[in-house]
Amino acid sequence: MTGKRGNENKKLKQIASYLHLCELEKREAEQIVKAYPEIGINEAYLIQKELVKIKLSQGNKIIGYKLAFTTRTKQRSMGISTVGFGYLFDYMKIDDGGELNLNDVIHPKAEAEIAFIIGEDLFGDVSPYEVIEATKFVAPAIEFVDSRYKDFKFELVDVISDNFSASRFVIGSDIRKPSEVDLRLSGVIFERNGVPEKTGALGAVLGHPAIAVSQLVKFLSKRGEKVKAGSVILTGSITEAINVVEGDFIKVIICGVGEVSVFVVRK
Repeated sequence: MTGKRGNENKKLKQIASYLHLCELEKREAEQIVKAYPEIGINEAYLIQKELVKIKLSQGNKIIGYKLAFTTRTKQRSMGISTVGFGYLFDYMKIDDGGELNLNDVIHPKAEAEIAFIIGEDLFGDVSPYEVIEATKFVAPAIEFVDSRYKDFKFELVDVISDNFSASRFVIGSDIRKPSEVDLRLSGVIFERNGVPEKTGALGAVLGHPAIAVSQLVKFLSKRGEKVKAGSVILTGSITEAINVVEGDFIKVIICGVGEVSVFVVRK
């Protein structure tokens, strides 16, 4: 039994190393489910955990989390009923008004989001209200998801293993206390080069983004982890993602909160 378990752990570590190298070398990966159809969701999160260990061993620091599948439509399409989550590292952060260098990524897509900056530790069976109480402030955000998989095609096991396509993100310098924002009805405009590409409302995220954060806290608590004070949480895409190309100027405007922007370059 020990030998079988050891071989299984070795396989999961090899997959994590493969995905890590694909990210570093900016090359597309083959889907995990095609090579290892026996791997399930639990094993996929173990691969993600190994991937996190690799990044930590190389000096990267965890600064927060990203949520995925935070709309009912996306959950139905993936056959799940809860959010997914990945880890955010310090090397992924871009300053507001800064640049996304396409030479650092594979095939990124931009998402409009609202970020929660947590003011105190969260653990256990917390409610959305408790999340709001513990949140220091919220800010507009842009996430660049960059699935390592060829042609951005993946299944649930693939995307969990790949840290939910976490790549780069921008947090706006415009911040507000949660009590100052209608976190359900505030409108969102997603612009490219001054032209609105998508529009939506914060309630697209499970009816209220604090619900998604509470699910994250509960999930992590079952693993013996807590959301630490100071953590950045990207609460999930409010609209459909958009492809980006060199020369794009991407901006997200959230009513009652402010805006965040980034230039897309190649250098």
